[in-house]
Amino acid sequence: MVYQIKIKVRHSCPFLELTSQFDGISYGYCIRDYDVLSVPGKLTEKTLQLAKISFPNYDDWRVTNIQDTISYIQMSCLCESMYDISITDIIQRAGGLIKYPISYQNNWEIYSVMAFTEQVSANVMRNLNEIDDDSIEIDIISNIDLGIDGLFKSQMISGPELFASLTPRQLEILIEAIEMGYYEIPRNIRTKDIATRQGKRRYTIEKLLRNAENKIMKSLTPYLYFKQYLDQKD
Repeated sequence: MVYQIKIKVRHSCPFLELTSQFDGISYGYCIRDYDVLSVPGKLTEKTLQLAKISFPNYDDWRVTNIQDTISYIQMSCLCESMYDISITDIIQRAGGLIKYPISYQNNWEIYSVMAFTEQVSANVMRNLNEIDDDSIEIDIISNIDLGIDGLFKSQMISGPELFASLTPRQLEILIEAIEMGYYEIPRNIRTKDIATRQGKRRYTIEKLLRNAENKIMKSLTPYLYFKQYLDQKD
C-alpha cells in the first residue's frame, strides 16, 4: 500500500515571507543541490531587497523573468542551513518522500508526502505531531490510502488529484462538451448548442465550463511552470 499525506505548515520561513508579497500561488522545487522557486509576476526592487535580507546566500541567486508574468529564482538548497527545525528533514527521517512542488499559498506551505507502508505513514504523522515549537503551526489536511497500485499513481498527476475540485455538475457539462465536439478544431458546436440540449441558459453553460476549465488548469499549473523553467535552461 502507498499512502499520500497532505499537510500545510506555517512557520518562520523566508520562502513564506517572500511569496506573501505576491498575489497567487508560488511553487518550490528541490533539484538536488539547489532550489527553484516560481513566483507570479516580476520581482520588484521591494521584493529583491526583502530577499537580500531574508536569504543569507542571496549572491548565488539566478533570477529569470518571463514576459513579466512569472519569475523563477534558483538558489543553493537552504533546507538544512536555515532552520533549527526542518520540516523536510523531519518527514524524510520518518521515511516519507516529499512530492514536489511544495506550494505557497495564503502564508502556508503545502506539502504532499508519499509513505510506502502504513508504518511509515504513522511515523510521519507522529513526528510532525511531536514538534514542540509554538511558532510552528501544522495542519494535517488528509491521509489517503492510494491502494496496491499507489506507487504507480504517485508517479503521475492522478485523476483524483486533477479533478478533485470539480463539482458533479461541472464534470457533467465538461463531458457533454467533449462528446458534442466543443473542443474539436474547428469547433463543431457552440455553447448555445450545449445549452439548448441541456435546457439551460447559455450563460449558465459558459460559466460551468469556465469554472471547470479553470480548476483543471490550476491543478496543472505547477507542472507547466516547471516544464517552462526546464525549457528555459536548455
